[in-house]
Amino acid sequence: MAVLVLGMHRTGSSAITRFLNFLGCTLPHTLLDANPTNPAGHWESDAIRAFNDGMLAEAGSAWSDWLPMHADWAKSQTYQDNLPAAAKVLDAEFGDAALFVLKDPRICRLAGFWYEVLAQRNIETATLIPLRNPLEVAASLCKRDRMDPTIGQLLWLRHVLDAEFASRGRRRMFTHYEELLDNWSGLADRLGEGLEIDWPRSRAAFAADATAFLSHDLRHHVRQPADIIENAAYSRWLRETYAILLRWIAYGEDDEGRARLDAIRQAFNETGENFFPVVTALSTAHREIEDISRDRHSLALRVAELTQVTDDAHTEKFLAADRLDAANRRAEDLDRQLDLAFAQLRDAGDAQQQLHLSLETADRRSKLLDEELAAVRNRLAQANGALATTQTSLDDATRTVASLEAKLQSTREELSQTVLAHAKKDDLLTASGDRIAALDADLDQARHQMKEADLRLDSLCLRITQADAEIVRWQTTTKQLNVERQMDHQEMEGLRASLKLKSNDLKMQRHRHEQEIAALHGETQASVARNVELSILHVQAMERADSLSGQLQEARAYAVLQNDHVHFLRETLRILAAPGRWWLRLVPAGWAKAIKDKTLQREGLFDADSYRNHYPDVADAGGDPLLHYVSHGLEEGRLRT
Repeated sequence: MAVLVLGMHRTGSSAITRFLNFLGCTLPHTLLDANPTNPAGHWESDAIRAFNDGMLAEAGSAWSDWLPMHADWAKSQTYQDNLPAAAKVLDAEFGDAALFVLKDPRICRLAGFWYEVLAQRNIETATLIPLRNPLEVAASLCKRDRMDPTIGQLLWLRHVLDAEFASRGRRRMFTHYEELLDNWSGLADRLGEGLEIDWPRSRAAFAADATAFLSHDLRHHVRQPADIIENAAYSRWLRETYAILLRWIAYGEDDEGRARLDAIRQAFNETGENFFPVVTALSTAHREIEDISRDRHSLALRVAELTQVTDDAHTEKFLAADRLDAANRRAEDLDRQLDLAFAQLRDAGDAQQQLHLSLETADRRSKLLDEELAAVRNRLAQANGALATTQTSLDDATRTVASLEAKLQSTREELSQTVLAHAKKDDLLTASGDRIAALDADLDQARHQMKEADLRLDSLCLRITQADAEIVRWQTTTKQLNVERQMDHQEMEGLRASLKLKSNDLKMQRHRHEQEIAALHGETQASVARNVELSILHVQAMERADSLSGQLQEARAYAVLQNDHVHFLRETLRILAAPGRWWLRLVPAGWAKAIKDKTLQREGLFDADSYRNHYPDVADAGGDPLLHYVSHGLEEGRLRT
């Protein structure tokens, strides 16, 4: 036996498949690997997934397609050729397993094909359809695949309706994702009873596995049923389908629900292609907005990076300024030391000059003493004493000169060191200037990049604003067209009902007339004596017939008029509801309406200007002439062209 899990993407079908495995159902041999969007695992066959993708591609579809499968696909030779190929894949994945679980969301749209494959293999089937709030599914697809929520809701509706229709009349059960997480034990009993399966594993055997695996952490984007069922902003088809299936889970299936689901599915199939371009345009706009948002985020990160670089440059500039101030202070200290050294050198020069003067004075005195020695011998003792004194002074002077020379040499060495320090200071000042110039250049480049980033950010913000305005305008136009279409449909239904009643009345009157004529002829044949009376009655009957004939002609004229009205409404609705050329989405709403009015005039359906000029009350009211004609002009018999 095969248990088919017909679950839409992101409905918890992976968790329910693993739960069925805990109960004793065999899993396929080649499991699809887990990934960040489904870390607990998919628990489905990767080979069967690839096979289903291939079949969808052959039919011109894909997993994300919400339109119905091509009507003739099941009759094609490709369909027939895929049956034995699918059987081989099935055998390779499950072998001779007595009870296995077959799950792939794509099977929701290919269920009829796989039921046929299993039937040809004489494999009994039981079907489980897991349900999840479509708002949660759409939010999950938006996060995983960047899919517009509107597309996600349409995809949910397509998968659920096709799965329900294909499995109808078969052994099946419906369950909700919440039931699996909140009461998996009771769900095991309910599934076993409803699907008529005796689970191979006992409760004690699978309880520990289920407790460890199932957790509310598996569920994200939580919404309540009332968030969609009671919210008229969402599609009526979506809300009714979800409400019916919830009711079936609680109380079982019913004919009324099946009939309503058939009507929704038929309407969805017939009208899907009509609003496919609009939905596609909205989805494209949604992706463009997300791309702009990502670009905006990347730009914000780049701006933050440039800001950090700028801050670092400012910090480096402040540090360089501090180093420059320190170098300037050091240079000032060296200047002061140099000035002091020069002052000491000048003092040493003055002392040396003084010593030279003293030596010259001593020489002159020595000469005078020699002259006095030759001239005055009697003063020799005094001269010798004076000479000794002079010699002592000379020795002291010599020592003083030697000391001054040593001090001068030391001063010269200090001066050399000072000059070297001054040269180093110049090199440091030059390097600091180069570093400051480089930092100023980096700062100018960062400012230029920030200016370009600001310009790009402004451009992106403008694109976002324009995209948002375009989406709002299209949503408003779509809602207005839906309202007008519903009003036209209701009015056409009323006209059809009125015409049907009028036709029935005329048929009854004609039938009574024929009965009266037959009765008159019978009375004429039965009694000759009543010829006069019968003649009178015959004249009266003929008058009645003429009257009825006139009424019939009036009814026929009325029917022709109503048919003309119906044709007008149908053709007008067709033109107004048509998506039109692609550039109509780019022009203002007033221009688009003027183009629609010209189309109606060209088709001979309605001339808005002529209607307004012909009926002054319409011109005075200032409303839409077409709306006035549909609301009042049809009933009043006014001319539309």
